[in-house]
Amino acid sequence: MELIWNNLFNIALRSQRTMTMESIQYSKKVALGAGIVGGIAGGAFMYGVMSIIMTQIGMGANCFAIIMGLITGQSYENALGPGITAHFLTSMAIGVAFGAIITTKKFQIKGFGKGIGLGVATGIIAFVVALGTVVTQIVKRSSAKSGIVP
Repeated sequence: MELIWNNLFNIALRSQRTMTMESIQYSKKVALGAGIVGGIAGGAFMYGVMSIIMTQIGMGANCFAIIMGLITGQSYENALGPGITAHFLTSMAIGVAFGAIITTKKFQIKGFGKGIGLGVATGIIAFVVALGTVVTQIVKRSSAKSGIVP
């Protein structure tokens, strides 16, 4: 783990020193480690945003995590912990996917714009996939409770 943190620190310094359009090829281990760290940071940011949104619409700050926990099959009382865990595991998986993508020659990050573009594209794809999964689970559960689906 120390190797990952040292490499992340070196990556940050190198990107500030070079500021050129030359490509830097990172090892898969470093890219995946950076992806995990980035996924955790992105997940924390997303959790904060969702907490603010849920509070603004009167649902409570942890409603997002409770919904995730309910989807995993937990009771309402026990849903918060598994919901937070599911959220951060998903965030780390998205970060790992991003790390894997940028290790390919075609998607190497050569500048700030490309890095932001690839990050946004990964986020949109993950959002669509995650939203589809969540909505599907909610519809299945509500249909089963209402007797529509056996």
